[in-house]
Amino acid sequence: MKDYHTVDATNTEEVKISVINYGPGVFRYDFYEDFHTFWWYGSYGKVYVQTSSVQKGGHVVSIIGWDDAKGAWLCKNSWGEEGPNRDGTFWMAYSGHRNNLRFAMSNFSITGGLSCEYSIYPSGQSFSASGGSGSVNVIVNSGCAWTAASNAGWINITSGSSGNGNGAVYYSVLSNSTTLSRTGTITIGGKPFTVTQSPAACSYTISPLNAAFESVGGTGSISVTSASGCNWTAVSNANWITVVSGSSGMGSGTVNYQVDTYPDAGTRTGTITIAQKTFTVTQTGQVCSYSISPSGQS
Repeated sequence: MKDYHTVDATNTEEVKISVINYGPGVFRYDFYEDFHTFWWYGSYGKVYVQTSSVQKGGHVVSIIGWDDAKGAWLCKNSWGEEGPNRDGTFWMAYSGHRNNLRFAMSNFSITGGLSCEYSIYPSGQSFSASGGSGSVNVIVNSGCAWTAASNAGWINITSGSSGNGNGAVYYSVLSNSTTLSRTGTITIGGKPFTVTQSPAACSYTISPLNAAFESVGGTGSISVTSASGCNWTAVSNANWITVVSGSSGMGSGTVNYQVDTYPDAGTRTGTITIAQKTFTVTQTGQVCSYSISPSGQS
């Protein structure tokens, strides 16, 4: 029990306010002989009104609600899941008990424990790599203080870092530039709120985008830039261009290639596809030269 207070049990409205603000009220009353019969043989929904004059002692139950139409308190007993309502509860009249004893209500001492059972809704949220914002509802009795704290640097609380009773926590999620999914939490009133975020999509750049060779051919290299965890492949689309190393990789890397000699005249073009990017190779052929023989005749 974190706190308690006492109210005048003869004041019906005061008792109702106590139950609303602090939850079920624990109280004592004088126990009479006829309550045994009511408990074990009473019909469902029947209201108990004390009529016996034989007192058996004292008893403690809890007020958990009321019904003004019945003029009675809904009480929870400690004798198991029995009783007239078949669930461990019974109805006790506000008044009208024998000899104006009000079932010893004038001697009731209602002690309401401040129950701070926190719940949050929703319990988690998923975000895309671009991030975003959201909120969490906090549900708890009035008078119960709580705080909210982010446990991840990419989750920021923008409003509602603390409160009392019902409230809300507002937060923002930064963009995820990595290729890995991530999970973080916000602790609210001791309850974890889980945030999951998708990874960023892989992007690739290659440099240079093209190269030119003479007929003798040669070798060259291409730089591939990408985030760690991003896979790629390099494939030649021409039989005279060979990828000699770096045919696949993860993250940044280098593709090395070789261009064969070109014995013919003219120009030819071929490509290498790297991470769906196109690298273009242009090669000029043999230079045409002519000779005649003899060069003349007389």
